[in-house]
Amino acid sequence: MAPTTKTASETTVTIDCPRCAGQGGSKHWHPDAGVCYLCHGKGDLQVNVERGERHLAVLRREYVEARRAGDEEAMAALVRKGSMKRALVEAAKEVAGL
Repeated sequence: MAPTTKTASETTVTIDCPRCAGQGGSKHWHPDAGVCYLCHGKGDLQVNVERGERHLAVLRREYVEARRAGDEEAMAALVRKGSMKRALVEAAKEVAGL
């Protein structure tokens, strides 16, 4: 893997929260206590693309280990976690034009 010349601030992207669609809080979609749990009411998220890619790689390795061990419950949890993380990273890439 070649080292990157980008700094951390260049790979951090602000996206609208996928949970509340940038609303932060609303009476119409029933968030916990009136505030979105994902963005904590801000309506947007800071996503670091490089860090997200590294986290996805770790989740892939954990999935392989769980599959080797035959742990169906852990595999299902890792798939859910990975799909949510992948959606955030892909949305950040789209906004950043990567």
